[in-house]
Amino acid sequence: MLEKQIIRNHGDILLVIKRIAIEIAENHVETKQIYFIGLNDRGFFLANALCSELTVILLNTKIKSMQMDIQNNHFIPANEISDLENSAIIIVDDVVNSGFTAMKSIAHFFEMGCKQIETAFFAKREHLNYPVLANYVGLSIATTLKDHVYFDNSNSTQLQIYLA
Repeated sequence: MLEKQIIRNHGDILLVIKRIAIEIAENHVETKQIYFIGLNDRGFFLANALCSELTVILLNTKIKSMQMDIQNNHFIPANEISDLENSAIIIVDDVVNSGFTAMKSIAHFFEMGCKQIETAFFAKREHLNYPVLANYVGLSIATTLKDHVYFDNSNSTQLQIYLA
């Protein structure tokens, strides 16, 4: 088994989530509705954490977290999101590796007619194969192609991000 190298521990991760939430708030002061779309399980965990932080900061904004399971092709139907003209979609995932999952989800919301689509990642690797702009990033990590960056949220009181 490969040895894991912890990059950030629980306290550090909570600070990064708070910082990302503040960045989002700065850019969405006038936005009436924000949908956080968590990709798969870990992205949904982070989307919920961002929602919790933002409901305290943006009091006049409706904030909703939803989960989209890209791996099993469970996309969010158009009728789940109201007012596409005045809503912001923020796609959230734990780590952007190649950019494929993010690109697939961005294309889905673009086809639905969403006017404002952004992305938020806890960690970004520098090996993207797809042209995905990471609007909000917690950590940029220079890795080799062999390294795997993993966000461990199996225990919500001992979050970790590590290299394996």
